[in-house]
Amino acid sequence: MTIRLDPAVAQRDLVDADYLAAAQGLAPNADAQQIITLRHALRPYENRLDLAWAGAAVAQVFLRHPWLRSARLDLWTETVCDDTGGMFSTHCARFGKVLAMEGAQVPPDLLDDDGAFDPHAAADLLDTGHEDEEFDLCAPFVEGHNGEAVTLDLDRDVLAPLLAGGVVSGLAVARLLWPNHEYIRDLQQAKA
Repeated sequence: MTIRLDPAVAQRDLVDADYLAAAQGLAPNADAQQIITLRHALRPYENRLDLAWAGAAVAQVFLRHPWLRSARLDLWTETVCDDTGGMFSTHCARFGKVLAMEGAQVPPDLLDDDGAFDPHAAADLLDTGHEDEEFDLCAPFVEGHNGEAVTLDLDRDVLAPLLAGGVVSGLAVARLLWPNHEYIRDLQQAKA
């Protein structure tokens, strides 16, 4: 499916999109129905793009940290109470089980008092680098319901052929790490 859409034309042409209320219920007007149809057609592509973003983020972790051999990435949602007593769902991403490459030059702040690699300091460094991206990392993997969780095992050796090029396709990472993910399958089925 090829979609060519000029946003300026769409904004002008669909400016009257609206929902109409009647005794029988709510219904979109003709302009709103066009937006709904387009949104439905784009959703699989948006989902795949979210997965590609997660793949690119994983590749970037390895590109930024040449000392990193492997790590576990835990993704989950949880319900949090705010200061007013209200509740909201939040997305969380935490790195763990971080291993360094054998003989790699590890940054000094990732060494313990004895000069050995400190996996907890390394996990904290990785967490800090992605604390503003937790929602985006979770989006393709957890729906947002309280308690949902996914663990991703990330290994440089698996990604080595892709990392060698310097610029890495997030979609290529996703296809390699998560080949059976529904966002990839959905578009493959649509192409068939």
